[in-house]
Amino acid sequence: MGAPGPKAKAEPRLVLWACLQFFEGKELRLKQEYFVVAATLQDIIRRFKSSKFGCRDPVRTSFETFPDKVCLQRG
Repeated sequence: MGAPGPKAKAEPRLVLWACLQFFEGKELRLKQEYFVVAATLQDIIRRFKSSKFGCRDPVRTSFETFPDKVCLQRG
C-alpha cells in the first residue's frame, strides 16, 4: 500500500474509512466501529467507578446507580 494520493489528502475520510464495496472494507469498518464503541464504554465505566459523588467507597463496586448517573445514546 503506497502513500495517499492528492485526492485522499484533500479528503481524509478516504484514508480513515475503508471502501464498503468489498467484503474487506465492510469487515474493516465493523472492526473500527467496534473498537470506538468498546473504548467509549470502557471509559464511561472507568469514570463511573472512580467518581466519588454519592459513594463512600474509594472505588464503586455497585452499579445500582449507573442508569441514574450515565446516559448513552445510540445512533
